[in-house]
Amino acid sequence: MVCGEADAGCPFVKGSALRVSMPYLDPKIYDGSSLEAAKYAERRDDMGRLMLSVMMQARQRITSASARPDQPERAL
Repeated sequence: MVCGEADAGCPFVKGSALRVSMPYLDPKIYDGSSLEAAKYAERRDDMGRLMLSVMMQARQRITSASARPDQPERAL
């Protein structure tokens, strides 16, 4: 995950099933202002919530797939 401006330069990972762009406003625009620390913390928290959600969904899919061994495995 990177800020929106870096998305175009994001490398392709060979063998990956999916590439998802999640652009974020770069908090660097707040550098030197009274909002700097709050905006960096806000962005960190946004990314953390997203990662938590992704991991919870992956765990749920893995758990569901292992509970039904007769079903073909789906890509995450």
